[in-house]
Amino acid sequence: MLNIVVFSGGRGASSLIRFLTGQPDVNLTCLVNAYDDGKSTGELRNFFGILGPSDIRKVQGDLISSNQSDLLLKTLFDLRIEEDISPDAATQELEQFVSGQCPILFGIDLSGLEHLFFLREALNNFLDVLSFYQLIKKRPFNFSDCSLMNLVYAGLMLGTNGDIEDAAVQVSKRFKTLGNVYPVSNTNLILMALLENGDILHDEASIVEKRASAKIDSLFLVEDYVDPGSISQLNRDEVKTFLKSLHRSPQLSPRAYNAISNADIIVYAAGTQHSSLYPSYLTKGLAQAVADNKFAKKIFITNVGADYETPSYQASDFILGAYRYLKISLQRQEIIQSFFDINLVNLPAANHSSSHIICDFGNLDKTGIPSITDDFESKAYPGTHDAEALWKIISNYY
Repeated sequence: MLNIVVFSGGRGASSLIRFLTGQPDVNLTCLVNAYDDGKSTGELRNFFGILGPSDIRKVQGDLISSNQSDLLLKTLFDLRIEEDISPDAATQELEQFVSGQCPILFGIDLSGLEHLFFLREALNNFLDVLSFYQLIKKRPFNFSDCSLMNLVYAGLMLGTNGDIEDAAVQVSKRFKTLGNVYPVSNTNLILMALLENGDILHDEASIVEKRASAKIDSLFLVEDYVDPGSISQLNRDEVKTFLKSLHRSPQLSPRAYNAISNADIIVYAAGTQHSSLYPSYLTKGLAQAVADNKFAKKIFITNVGADYETPSYQASDFILGAYRYLKISLQRQEIIQSFFDINLVNLPAANHSSSHIICDFGNLDKTGIPSITDDFESKAYPGTHDAEALWKIISNYY
């Protein structure tokens, strides 16, 4: 059995993850962070004071079997509540489903779903906690466009003191996902970023929605949202010093540690860097666990195309950025070769677009990590990786 660990975000590694679930003798574990606080996930986090389950849910959705019998389960993981629904209407529909009065939930008949009792139990716990929190918050919860499975995670988490790792394990076990998904940490923190021009992105949602041309200078994980007015008079250097004083390094979860320590292959997947991947590398104990695993092959995969977070990144910037954030959480010096063995870089075809990442060969050589450059882009889904092509290199290298 080949133990493979993939550092992943919400969707960046979907094609590779789905491909790996079909490979024989592969034990797959995906590690993600849970700092997402955009839109409905932000409502969930702010209302209940918990971590955001969205990226865990998305990756677990990729780990559901594509068999005909599991189509209903896939539908469940993708199910979102209508945007214009009132809190009372959403609550009433959940109550009818939980009580067993009706198997239809937000337009989907779930009567054929295995482990229907588990789903009802988790949602019942959510409703019990919801009534209490609505009294405290003195307002109703906003269900608009909320993922139904996020409410399931919330019900599980709020029943176990906010333990998102335990919730993820329960979901994987009950719904028999083709691999494990663990949060890198159970510590509830807020992701912030400082741009090179001194502007501040106060939460993960702002990083995802970033449209400024200025590069992101630094990331920080803080215990609570920072009042913009409290730092409005500070210059860039003062802001950076202040945010450094607030930064907290979350502790690596036990299951994530064990997965890394026992991995035969560790993959740093493609995806949004500053909102999905780099924050994971800030986890205390993660970099040390990777470096201490001397037997695993460690593969970095550079993005195919640019995005709003990395508008001017060249190929070398991705791996050097990962190395930078891995070092931050370390309490000792480690050379770059402790974390990466090879770097897989897409070499665009002659007719490449301006959105493709440029291969800066000279800087890639200077990283000290051997780069394998080839056309790794999917022909069926441009802008994403051809998972089979990636796996051919990874498996042969191992």
